[in-house]
Amino acid sequence: MGQPSRGMGGIRYFRTFIDVEEEPMSFPARAQSCPPANAEKFEEDLDLAAYVSELPGRAQEMKSKLTPPPSPSPPPRAPRASVPSLGSRGHPDLCSRPCIFFPFGCHLGDSCTHCHADHAGRSARLDKRQRLALQALGERGLLMLLLPHFRDRAAGAKVAPHTQGLIHMLEAALADMDQEEDPDVLSLGKKLEGVLSRMSLASLAGLVASRRFSRSSLPQRVQGELDRLRSVAT
Repeated sequence: MGQPSRGMGGIRYFRTFIDVEEEPMSFPARAQSCPPANAEKFEEDLDLAAYVSELPGRAQEMKSKLTPPPSPSPPPRAPRASVPSLGSRGHPDLCSRPCIFFPFGCHLGDSCTHCHADHAGRSARLDKRQRLALQALGERGLLMLLLPHFRDRAAGAKVAPHTQGLIHMLEAALADMDQEEDPDVLSLGKKLEGVLSRMSLASLAGLVASRRFSRSSLPQRVQGELDRLRSVAT
């Protein structure tokens, strides 16, 4: 029993233990699994999903960089003082246009030819089409259109008793002009009539003073009468 004995079937007998020599089992090689055909596309989808998830954060970051810082609020405007000027004479009927620099401090002071007084609302002005319509009128047609507005403004002016000379001057000039076909005022539009009805006496006089009359010194005489009324108002 000291030496192992080999029996049939490869069984060895050694003392009280039985050892069996088994031949190693051989299995056929298993084929490696191929990666899925859409593996690359799957990785691209993952990258795209990660990129899309980062977009809101990137957009917020870009917005914070592009948004300019809030501008400081402008300093409070100084209260408007009552400073007279040459253009303020006869306010509000005979004064010139409001001075656009006065709210911020007009460096011309009392020598400014524009008005330094308060004006309620925006001044009435003619647009380009309305100016062309007035230019197309003859001299007689222009006076016929403006004379009713002159009478209304003169009646409500502070210097109403002194405006009769201006009204008589315009009426006499109209009577001395050659007869021509009366203009169709309604064809000029109600908007033009509305603007003329809101104009001051000085603005209406300016429409005549700036017009060239062929055989009359009416523009110069109207401007002289306007200056006289301003001197009376002061």
